Amino acid sequence: MGEETKTTGFSKIGIVGLGLIGGSLAKAIHTRTDIKEIVAVDKDEASLKMAEEEGVISASSKEDLSILSGCDVVILCAPVDVIKNMQDDLSKLDIGMITDVGSVKQPVVDAIKLPNFVGGHPMAGSERYGYACSNGSLFENALYVICLPDYSEVSANTLQKFEDLIRAIGAFPMRMTAKEHDERVAAVSHLPHIVASSLSLLMANRDDGALSRMAAGGFRDITRIASSNAKLWAGITSNSKEALLPILDDYIATVTLWK
Repeated sequence: MGEETKTTGFSKIGIVGLGLIGGSLAKAIHTRTDIKEIVAVDKDEASLKMAEEEGVISASSKEDLSILSGCDVVILCAPVDVIKNMQDDLSKLDIGMITDVGSVKQPVVDAIKLPNFVGGHPMAGSERYGYACSNGSLFENALYVICLPDYSEVSANTLQKFEDLIRAIGAFPMRMTAKEHDERVAAVSHLPHIVASSLSLLMANRDDGALSRMAAGGFRDITRIASSNAKLWAGITSNSKEALLPILDDYIATVTLWK
């Protein structure tokens, strides 16, 4: 028997960006909720075709955002720098609520000052990327942060239904301010990525042929996330710098205690 679907109160969901997170959201919503219509926008035609063939989405467009009109919720799963420039296009559409999944929140809520916008960030992911790597179980037991901007006019009822949707895909909603989010995520996500990438670079520069052969499980565990999409992470760390740099200074100070 298939998994029991859960009622959310929504009927149509839009997703912009059908990569790892967007694709996983689409799959989770499709299989775990009673939502009948999921539409997607993505520049990658192969991803859209795959999602349509799998029956995950009901309609798609490569670049026409008008397909999102009439959606109860639109989830922006594009890179943060792309999301920050979407306000004008989104303001012209008839959408109930707009949210995003960016791992940096303050720059996004400062850029998307729409009354129907709510910041979001599912604390789940992988070093792999693209729709082909998406998984409907990705959010199982994950924390899903919600950041409600001061300017937001989204109703308490809509927020409650959105939190029900989050629970339906297996995650746990948690509210906090954008500033609180960025400071905490800089410590538990962005700093570890910098450390993993730096360690990988250091070892690559020192490798004499034997070093890479000697790197065992511990080294692979520590550096696994360094294989993530470099372009995507360049944008994340750049947008995270206000919260990230103080944490990085503390980390450097801690490491230098061993001198």
